[in-house]
Amino acid sequence: MAGKYRGYLYLDKSPLLLAPSKRFARSGFAIFEIQPDLLMNNPSKKESKPIDELQALQNRIDSLEDQVNTLKKNLSEDQIKFREQEETYRFLFDYATDAIYVQDKNGYFLDVNKGAEDMYGYTKDELIGKTPDFVSAPDKNDPRVISEHIKKAYEGIPQSFEFWGRDKAGRIFPKEVRLKKGKYFGRDVILAFARDITKKLKYDLARRQNEERLHSLYEHAPIGIVYIDPADFTLISANDNFCQFIGYSDEELKGTAFTEFTHPEEREIDRKKIQTLLLGEASGFTRIKRYVAKNGHIVWGKLTVSLIHDAQHKPLYLIAAIDDITKQKEIEREKELLQETLQKSKKMEALATLAGGVAHDFNNALTSIVGNLELLGMALDDDKIIQPYVNPIFESTYRMTQLTNQLLAYAQGGKYQPTAINFDTFIKDNFSLLKHHLPAKSRMRLELHGGDNKIFADSTQMLMVLSAVIMNAAEAIDHEGKIHVRTRVKKFATSHNPEYPDILPATYVHLQIEDDGHGMDEATLEHIFEPFFSTKLRGRGLGMASVYGIIKNHDGYVYVRTNKNEGTIVDTFLPLHEDKRTDEESNGLKPLQGSETVLVVEDEEVVKNVIVSMLKHMGFTVHSVKCGRDALDFSQTNPNSVDIILLDMGLPDIPGQVLFYSLRQYQSHAKVILCSGYSIDGPAQELLETGADAFLQKPFNFLTLSRTLSKVMKDDKI
Repeated sequence: MAGKYRGYLYLDKSPLLLAPSKRFARSGFAIFEIQPDLLMNNPSKKESKPIDELQALQNRIDSLEDQVNTLKKNLSEDQIKFREQEETYRFLFDYATDAIYVQDKNGYFLDVNKGAEDMYGYTKDELIGKTPDFVSAPDKNDPRVISEHIKKAYEGIPQSFEFWGRDKAGRIFPKEVRLKKGKYFGRDVILAFARDITKKLKYDLARRQNEERLHSLYEHAPIGIVYIDPADFTLISANDNFCQFIGYSDEELKGTAFTEFTHPEEREIDRKKIQTLLLGEASGFTRIKRYVAKNGHIVWGKLTVSLIHDAQHKPLYLIAAIDDITKQKEIEREKELLQETLQKSKKMEALATLAGGVAHDFNNALTSIVGNLELLGMALDDDKIIQPYVNPIFESTYRMTQLTNQLLAYAQGGKYQPTAINFDTFIKDNFSLLKHHLPAKSRMRLELHGGDNKIFADSTQMLMVLSAVIMNAAEAIDHEGKIHVRTRVKKFATSHNPEYPDILPATYVHLQIEDDGHGMDEATLEHIFEPFFSTKLRGRGLGMASVYGIIKNHDGYVYVRTNKNEGTIVDTFLPLHEDKRTDEESNGLKPLQGSETVLVVEDEEVVKNVIVSMLKHMGFTVHSVKCGRDALDFSQTNPNSVDIILLDMGLPDIPGQVLFYSLRQYQSHAKVILCSGYSIDGPAQELLETGADAFLQKPFNFLTLSRTLSKVMKDDKI
């Protein structure tokens, strides 16, 4: 502006006033230009002061102009920013996923976004000025409650609630509403945010139903399920099945360490298994384990454990499924016991076979010894030098015969010559003999209540049973003691008798022998029926093994009850014999003198020879053969030529039971006497029932052979 002055002029109609500058007129100021030469040509010094003032004013005007320009520039920038912010707000407001409403303190809509238009199907103009009641579903919302929410929100208390809306098309839907106080163009308002929660409610419903199903499955699962805290191994919860399994309630189990009801021997294994889960070495494990129930009983479970993690792979809880397999274990144990019983039975059977074979060979040898001794004794009857040596041999053979009888008894080798025995009378008759086994300071007491009832048994074997049991009882008494021998009649109506398992329903004569000795432990009891087993330093014979064999062979049962240092009770049950008649006894029978023809079939040469000698001594005509083939050849050549056949059951070539029927074809009128070192039971008994006339148990003496022949010739079956 060189050469010109600008500014406000307050001059009274001065010729210096010029036209205002268009450039500054836009600012609203009256700006004028003054020609400098007009001022300079004024010679008056008095007028120089106003010019200075004008110059100062001009400078002031320039400064204000710069300020105005700066203000205008800043104002323009703020307007642009404001418009941009307004556009951004409107974009966010309109395109927010939630429906947004601006409401006054009475709930009227002042503004709504596009989300609200989409939610209800109304335009903004249709919604503005309306209240929530306009979009409320009929009979779904309480207006008073809605008003209360609006009131509290305007007071600055945020609100959140569910609201059922109805859109323009009439669709009813739920939404979640949040209210809070805010500003709208400087005005206090309520900002409302709403979201359609139809899908969320469906999801929540499905989730709740799923949770209910899972909870129902958890509570009513056929196996036990527990949740365990991995930090301290305490139970978080347990379902009903596990509570029943272990005997505790869920409340009792909460906070309880699982080790408290785990069998002590299983605890360390569980800890190690769970540690592998926590270390990430395994995702789960399954094992069979024992638990201790509340009542103290041991129960078995199949345990399956998994470790559940959160999103950050931190352990949340252990989930364990326990399947009760107690019954399965009991069945397995029963199978094991049956297997053990079977193994013992096979073992006993093998030993019995061995014992029977040994007894058979002994009996054959003893038959030769006894027969030849008797023949020697009869031949040298007047020789006083020989007789003292013969008698001890007879006594020894008698003892050996008793031993073989025990072997056969253990081998379940039969009943020999069973008769009807009054057991009470039998025990009393042998009382003095049985007392011989007792220690000096021990006493035996009889309590016999069997009455006139009888058993059908071999008297020799029954005496062996009494002797063996009483001897064991006596050995169990170290010093003073008592042995009680009791009898009674016992009837079992069913086969379910826990005290006496496996016994069949019937009436029995019950023999009970009880001592107050030192008893036996379980290990000893398991072996009590094994031959030659003894708790002494050496075996004392067959003992209880023979008792077992004899009683079983008489269709009876034997049971042993004992506890260490509490004595022992041996119970035997023998079937009651229904026929009360007494068998006729042959008394005073003299050695037979016969004239009939006898065929002896015997493979043992020494046995055959002694039998032939005894028969000839009685006056019989004797033919002898050493095998079944020779017997058939003789009979075919000489049919119906013999009166009596002595047939050994154990021939090497043809079994006695087969040869018997073959010989019958050729010697149809002959009496057949079966001979064996084994027992009468088995094949011999079958032949006696189908036509054989008698049975001779080896070893037999001269008198026994004579009596048997005499009865057979009288047509008496024996």
